[in-house]
Amino acid sequence: MDNGIDFGNGKKKNNIFARIFTSKFFWLVLIFAAIIVAVMYYASMQIEKARSTYAGLPAEGGYAYSDLSYEYFYRDGYNFLAYEDDEYYTRRGIDVSEFQGGIDWKLVAECGVQFVMVRLGYTGNNTGIMNLDAYFETNVKGAREAGLDVGVYYFSQARSVEEAIAEAQFVCKNIRNKKINMPVAFDMEPLTGTESDRIHGLTMREITEISDAFCDIVEKHGYEAMIYGNPTWIYKRLNLGLLTGRNLWLAHYTDFSDFPYRYSFWQYTDRGTIDGIEGAVDLDIQFIKKD
Repeated sequence: MDNGIDFGNGKKKNNIFARIFTSKFFWLVLIFAAIIVAVMYYASMQIEKARSTYAGLPAEGGYAYSDLSYEYFYRDGYNFLAYEDDEYYTRRGIDVSEFQGGIDWKLVAECGVQFVMVRLGYTGNNTGIMNLDAYFETNVKGAREAGLDVGVYYFSQARSVEEAIAEAQFVCKNIRNKKINMPVAFDMEPLTGTESDRIHGLTMREITEISDAFCDIVEKHGYEAMIYGNPTWIYKRLNLGLLTGRNLWLAHYTDFSDFPYRYSFWQYTDRGTIDGIEGAVDLDIQFIKKD
């Protein structure tokens, strides 16, 4: 009976495998490969450890003053607030979250919008749990496909440097391979009219350090970082003298801000109207040095 088994070939194969597994060269190669893998794993762990380590606030210095002049602000052809002088020009932007619902990004781009800051997520005020914005993935994908530059912001309720580091790691993990080419912003705000928010009672130094730690970790992962806030928050909750290396995203709803310190982004209204977005939306401009 032909059972399809070639005992001769089987013995030959067994001999070949036996020679391989008893070869000193095979075991040397295997040991060398194991060492390489172990070294690479150790190196990756050290890199991740370095990316997650915050050394604390720097020495106090002087935060730069704004050098913008009222006379150089104007409304451009898209009815965005704009600015241009010998040193700066601006780009048009918006910031969005799940509260805007579905967005027609093609129409948004046709309205002259050049960049968008997308809310990546938030920390729950009561739970302290980190969450992704329900429209984060959709908004990033849609904006990129429409040709817009994309940055993200995260709403923080961190009560410690350790929690700020965890938030920054959460953000960096979720923007990996998303082609984020604009800054990552730290957005900490109190809940209006309540003392129940997690950050209630934190001192100015604690909030300053938490903000700086978030930005430090983000920058160690290769992204540009900045801190969001309105003038009241910045004056009362942040020591800018300890944040001289950080950029600000100013939230001040007016046609000209008298905020005296330098800012690289300005959210100048929360009542903008843009085709493709139902309801009001925040409008922003980015200040860019001409050189």
